[in-house]
This record gives sequence, C-alpha cells and structure tokens, in this order.
Amino acid sequence: MRLASWIPFLAMLAPSTAALPSAGCLGCTLKGYQNGLMVEAMVPAIALSTTVYRMEIAAEGDTLSERFGVSPNGDFWACMDDCRLAGDRIEIAPAFFSPKQTIAVNVRRSGESVGPDELTVRVFRDEVLAAERMFSPRYDTDEPNGWGCGEHVFATASLNVP
Repeated sequence: MRLASWIPFLAMLAPSTAALPSAGCLGCTLKGYQNGLMVEAMVPAIALSTTVYRMEIAAEGDTLSERFGVSPNGDFWACMDDCRLAGDRIEIAPAFFSPKQTIAVNVRRSGESVGPDELTVRVFRDEVLAAERMFSPRYDTDEPNGWGCGEHVFATASLNVP
C-alpha cells in the first residue's frame, strides 16, 4: 500500500491541537527569570572595607531607594534594608543574577510583569551622589521555558558609577 493512502488514516489518529494539554505538560523547563526591568549599577572596587551604596529609582510618580553593602573586591553585595520595596505604582526587588561589582534591582509596575516606560536612577556612595541617568527602556518578550510555558517580559538598564 502506498504512503499517500495512509496519510488520512494517520491524521485521524493524531490528536487535534485543541485536544492537547497546555505546553506546561509538554516539555516546559524550569529556567528562572524575572519579569520587569533589571537596573544594574557597576561600582568600582575602591575601598578597604565594605562600601555603602544607595540606589534610588524614580518612576511613575514613585521614588524608592535601597541601600547595599558592597565588599571591597566587589565579590558580593547585600541589601541593607528590606530587600523588597513597594510604592503606589512601582516595586523593586533584588535581581536574581548580576555580574561581579554590580548592584542590581528588578523594577516592575505594581501588579504587572512590565517595568516603567521611563525612570531616573541615582546611585549614592556614602550618601554622596555618584551617578545619575534617565532611561526609556525597550522591553522584549520571550518564552525561555518553552512555547506556552509563560512569557518573560524584560529589559536592562545599566550605568557605571565612577
């Protein structure tokens, strides 16, 4: 029997796409990610002891700030206050991944997966303004855990602290 005559029969055996379960059961991975805007500030290794930095985020009418202790060689940083802050319109949380000598937070609109359209970032070293920059991020969307397994909406804003 020729293959052409089997195709309609085989098509009847295959489930329709409507009958398939969501992709959550069909190969989703568990790659970690954070939705929103990752704000990174690269800080120099300049001190003999831990240096205190304060990152201030102004967006959507809210201003939130977080203090960080950074080791002299920049190997680690730790938030010194409550690591998660929420204003009326934005919220910040520690970023999961950041390179060495970088303090980083994730910024999102409250209750949403996307970050602000515009923001100003100020970084203070021992309460002296060390860097300031305004950003208008452009967000991308992907599905790192597989099609149908959840969308990752993200952007990155970086500044160097002299």
